[in-house]
Amino acid sequence: MRLKKKEHEFVYWQRVARFATMRPDGTPHNIPICPILEDGKLYFASEDNRKVKNLRAEPRCSVVFDEYTELWEELTQVMIEGRATRFLTKGAEFRKLRKAFYEKYMQYPTAGGGINEDDTVIVEVTIDRAVS
Repeated sequence: MRLKKKEHEFVYWQRVARFATMRPDGTPHNIPICPILEDGKLYFASEDNRKVKNLRAEPRCSVVFDEYTELWEELTQVMIEGRATRFLTKGAEFRKLRKAFYEKYMQYPTAGGGINEDDTVIVEVTIDRAVS
Protein backbone atom coordinates (compact mmCIF):
# COMPACT_ATOMS: atom_id res chain seq x y z
CA MET A 1 0.00 0.00 0.00
CA ARG A 2 1.27 3.46 -0.85
CA LEU A 3 0.62 6.50 1.28
CA LYS A 4 -1.32 9.37 -0.25
CA LYS A 5 0.91 12.28 -1.24
CA LYS A 6 -0.10 14.44 1.77
CA GLU A 7 0.34 11.49 4.16
CA HIS A 8 3.76 10.72 2.68
CA GLU A 9 4.92 14.32 3.05
CA PHE A 10 3.68 14.53 6.62
CA VAL A 11 5.24 11.22 7.70
CA TYR A 12 8.51 11.87 5.83
CA TRP A 13 9.24 15.07 7.77
CA GLN A 14 8.11 13.94 11.22
CA ARG A 15 10.93 13.52 13.73
CA VAL A 16 9.19 11.17 16.18
CA ALA A 17 6.30 8.71 16.18
CA ARG A 18 4.55 6.49 18.70
CA PHE A 19 5.15 2.83 17.89
CA ALA A 20 2.98 0.01 19.27
CA THR A 21 3.67 -3.72 19.38
CA MET A 22 2.07 -6.59 21.24
CA ARG A 23 3.81 -8.43 24.08
CA PRO A 24 3.58 -12.25 24.14
CA ASP A 25 0.94 -12.03 26.90
CA GLY A 26 -1.25 -9.82 24.67
CA THR A 27 -0.63 -6.49 26.39
CA PRO A 28 0.40 -3.53 24.25
CA HIS A 29 3.88 -2.02 24.30
CA ASN A 30 4.08 1.58 23.08
CA ILE A 31 7.30 3.58 22.70
CA PRO A 32 8.53 6.59 20.73
CA ILE A 33 10.74 5.96 17.70
CA CYS A 34 12.69 8.19 15.29
CA PRO A 35 11.80 6.67 11.90
CA ILE A 36 12.65 7.25 8.28
CA LEU A 37 10.46 6.65 5.24
CA GLU A 38 12.30 5.16 2.26
CA ASP A 39 10.80 3.65 -0.91
CA GLY A 40 7.35 3.31 0.64
CA LYS A 41 8.62 1.47 3.73
CA LEU A 42 9.04 2.72 7.27
CA TYR A 43 12.32 2.01 9.09
CA PHE A 44 13.59 2.50 12.60
CA ALA A 45 16.86 1.56 14.28
CA SER A 46 16.98 -0.13 17.66
CA GLU A 47 18.88 -2.37 19.99
CA ASP A 48 17.48 -5.91 20.02
CA ASN A 49 15.14 -4.88 22.84
CA ARG A 50 11.50 -5.42 23.87
CA LYS A 51 9.91 -3.88 20.75
CA VAL A 52 12.13 -5.93 18.41
CA LYS A 53 11.50 -9.12 20.39
CA ASN A 54 7.76 -8.40 20.24
CA LEU A 55 7.95 -7.90 16.47
CA ARG A 56 9.87 -11.13 15.94
CA ALA A 57 7.06 -12.99 17.74
CA GLU A 58 4.16 -10.93 16.31
CA PRO A 59 5.07 -8.73 13.32
CA ARG A 60 1.89 -6.64 13.29
CA CYS A 61 2.35 -3.11 14.60
CA SER A 62 0.95 0.39 14.45
CA VAL A 63 2.64 3.77 14.26
CA VAL A 64 1.09 7.15 15.00
CA PHE A 65 2.50 10.43 13.69
CA ASP A 66 0.83 13.56 14.98
CA GLU A 67 1.18 17.30 15.39
CA TYR A 68 -0.76 18.87 18.19
CA THR A 69 -2.02 22.44 18.17
CA GLU A 70 -4.46 24.31 20.37
CA LEU A 71 -6.38 25.03 17.17
CA TRP A 72 -8.10 21.68 16.96
CA GLU A 73 -9.29 22.22 13.40
CA GLU A 74 -5.58 22.12 12.44
CA LEU A 75 -4.71 18.87 14.26
CA THR A 76 -2.81 16.54 11.96
CA GLN A 77 -2.22 12.81 12.33
CA VAL A 78 -1.46 9.71 10.32
CA MET A 79 -1.82 6.23 11.78
CA ILE A 80 -0.08 3.40 9.97
CA GLU A 81 -0.85 -0.26 10.49
CA GLY A 82 1.78 -2.60 9.16
CA ARG A 83 4.07 -5.57 9.62
CA ALA A 84 7.72 -5.87 10.46
CA THR A 85 8.94 -7.65 7.35
CA ARG A 86 12.72 -7.54 7.75
CA PHE A 87 15.32 -7.16 10.48
CA LEU A 88 18.55 -5.83 8.99
CA THR A 89 21.75 -6.24 11.01
CA LYS A 90 24.52 -5.82 8.43
CA GLY A 91 25.37 -5.38 4.77
CA ALA A 92 25.08 -2.77 2.04
CA GLU A 93 21.37 -2.06 2.61
CA PHE A 94 21.97 -1.63 6.36
CA ARG A 95 24.72 0.91 5.62
CA LYS A 96 22.55 2.76 3.06
CA LEU A 97 19.72 3.08 5.58
CA ARG A 98 22.15 4.11 8.34
CA LYS A 99 23.30 6.95 6.07
CA ALA A 100 19.65 8.05 5.66
CA PHE A 101 19.17 8.00 9.45
CA TYR A 102 22.34 10.06 9.93
CA GLU A 103 21.15 12.60 7.34
CA LYS A 104 17.78 13.06 9.04
CA TYR A 105 18.92 12.88 12.67
CA MET A 106 22.25 14.58 13.37
CA GLN A 107 22.25 13.07 16.88
CA TYR A 108 22.43 9.45 15.67
CA PRO A 109 26.19 9.21 14.92
CA THR A 110 27.11 10.06 18.52
CA ALA A 111 24.03 9.20 20.61
CA GLY A 112 24.52 5.84 22.26
CA GLY A 113 27.43 5.02 19.97
CA GLY A 114 25.51 5.37 16.70
CA ILE A 115 23.94 2.74 14.45
CA ASN A 116 26.39 -0.15 14.19
CA GLU A 117 26.28 -3.51 12.48
CA ASP A 118 27.39 -5.30 15.63
CA ASP A 119 24.70 -4.02 18.02
CA THR A 120 21.81 -2.42 16.07
CA VAL A 121 18.79 -3.80 14.22
CA ILE A 122 17.12 -1.76 11.50
CA VAL A 123 13.49 -2.86 11.30
CA GLU A 124 11.58 -2.56 8.03
CA VAL A 125 7.82 -2.03 8.36
CA THR A 126 5.62 -2.73 5.36
CA ILE A 127 2.59 -0.44 5.36
CA ASP A 128 -0.74 -2.28 5.09
CA ARG A 129 -3.13 0.57 5.94
CA ALA A 130 -3.01 4.27 6.69
CA VAL A 131 -5.65 6.48 8.30
CA SER A 132 -5.35 10.25 8.41
